[in-house]
Amino acid sequence: MTQLVIDNDTRRRLANLAEFLEFRDEGGNLLGYFHPTPPSEGMVSGHPVSPFTDQEIEARRKQRGGSSLADVLKRLPAT
Repeated sequence: MTQLVIDNDTRRRLANLAEFLEFRDEGGNLLGYFHPTPPSEGMVSGHPVSPFTDQEIEARRKQRGGSSLADVLKRLPAT
């Protein structure tokens, strides 16, 4: 992927976007899109954080029950 480093003024102009932004040249030709990163809430060092604790995940991992894949497939309508 190619990276483009922008100046602080441009960064401030893009900082509070909540939707996609189209980049166009002076002639109105579409150059591309900018998709802002989501707020850092729920992120640690750029990685998402699980809303579940390790203990909750382990407890669910140990739970048994439910249906087998074969049973689920039997209940699905035929296409």
